[in-house]
Amino acid sequence: MSMRMIATTRVVGLVIAALAGASLACTTLTQQLAPQLTVMPPVVSDPAGPPSQPEAAPGADEADTVGSLQIEGGPTIASPRDARVAIESMEAVDLRFLAPENDDYSTDDLNTVPGILRYTVQLRDEALTQVSYGWCTTTEELLDENMAAMVITFAVAGQEIAPEQILVARSQQPGFDGGAPMQCESYYLVLSDYPEGETVVEVSVDFTEKVYDGMGDYGPGVQEMIYTVTR
Repeated sequence: MSMRMIATTRVVGLVIAALAGASLACTTLTQQLAPQLTVMPPVVSDPAGPPSQPEAAPGADEADTVGSLQIEGGPTIASPRDARVAIESMEAVDLRFLAPENDDYSTDDLNTVPGILRYTVQLRDEALTQVSYGWCTTTEELLDENMAAMVITFAVAGQEIAPEQILVARSQQPGFDGGAPMQCESYYLVLSDYPEGETVVEVSVDFTEKVYDGMGDYGPGVQEMIYTVTR
């Protein structure tokens, strides 16, 4: 199970005590991540080569230079720091949990690559929301290998979101049947101030090659999560 995003830089070392809901594309995990998250810095891609994957730097905090982003014709995206605060305080509701389709998709649906998952959300107030994607494996080594073969992109109202705007974190999930804990990486956007009408939020996970999470094989191919939010 993994999460993907376009080349992302990592900001490491901050442990968050928060129960964060990230969509997991793995058969046996729930849609909740463990409460302890280690924040990673954004990954800066090199146009001449693959994205670098720097080691976590203990004690590092998120970059202070990334502010909020107002999408033209769309909502406002919180800075990674503010996103962390909203997730830690559980103020941001996951768009999936506002969509009736969330109860309809089976485990097989969530784990099918390639595949498309569509969600429709009706906002009735000025909700603070989050959209997220998570991936878990049986070992940290497999997690590193899987993430190197996955490209995760977020787009809001037709605009692709820069990697540094996305909160990236690692955590552990309880293992199956009392087994060893799962190693997980997750990606988050926190959104607010939706305009009236429809806003489309998309998460695309491109498995550039087949990956093995310690339990099963996924890809190659693209999995998409498409949220149509109406306010």
